[in-house]
Amino acid sequence: MSQPVFRSAPRLKDGFDQKATYEPPPKLPCYYERHSSFQSSKQPMDILRTIASYFSQEGIEYDCNVQKFKIKAVTFVRNTRCGFVVRVYKTSSRNRFVVEFQRRSGCVVAFRDFYTRTLCALGDVVSDKKPEKRIAELDAFESGELSRVDLDADTINTLLAMANDENPELEVEAMRILARAVRDDNNLVTISKGISIVPFLISKLKSDQEDVVQIASELLVRFSEWEKVQPELLKDVLVPVSEVLIGLAKSSRLGDKQAQQSMLCSLSALSKAGKFDDASRSACLQALDLYTKPSLDQGLQSLAAQTIAQISPVA
Repeated sequence: MSQPVFRSAPRLKDGFDQKATYEPPPKLPCYYERHSSFQSSKQPMDILRTIASYFSQEGIEYDCNVQKFKIKAVTFVRNTRCGFVVRVYKTSSRNRFVVEFQRRSGCVVAFRDFYTRTLCALGDVVSDKKPEKRIAELDAFESGELSRVDLDADTINTLLAMANDENPELEVEAMRILARAVRDDNNLVTISKGISIVPFLISKLKSDQEDVVQIASELLVRFSEWEKVQPELLKDVLVPVSEVLIGLAKSSRLGDKQAQQSMLCSLSALSKAGKFDDASRSACLQALDLYTKPSLDQGLQSLAAQTIAQISPVA
């Protein structure tokens, strides 16, 4: 069973010096993993001690930095390796703290299973909600039911920050959740308030990650159908989308095929929403022409031909 390593702290049997004084935990940041975090009314050192004890009991390898109220750990769930960090933060309430479990690597589902099991094992350290209720919320959040859930601004901001994270796994995960969330009109409005839509979509459509491009194209379709942002998209997004379509024209990757279809659908939707200026029309027609080739998928050919007819100038 692995033993904890405590940096910058006197080494006692349990790793905590009962007589030592520690600085308060860091302040809760604006962005944190709300759906793998909980509140606690226990004192920060007691929280760390309880979590460390549970990890030792379960044979989980971990490294506890008491001064930073941080635990780095690695666990295996059904032979799947998950790396994660636990942080304790102070809140505006004197006797209320937030404990965040942040996945750093490994399967999302495996980590969720580990977190929910841990939540139940920590007992009265978890004071904000009953574990069973918290687990039900996690299930709803991750099972695709977001189309029926209104997300608040804080959650949206967290997802947007994750979508711009340097960690590619976090980026893809956040993009997938956003794509499910925009099925609901209320979430669509909240997201549009949290970002400048066009630059965000363009940056993701130009990503090197196949999954990100595919999901960004799905978001583009949803926003293209929304009357409120159609003028902005008509003005700024047509040329960049055309450039992406030209770049993907020769790709045979499944994810790129799906992205091609979504972007063609977006152009079709926007062509019905308003007039294209000359520069946008020229760029779109150049891209669409590549998708009318007989060697391509018939569905793409048909959609491209239909869109060409919609945006071509009337003689």
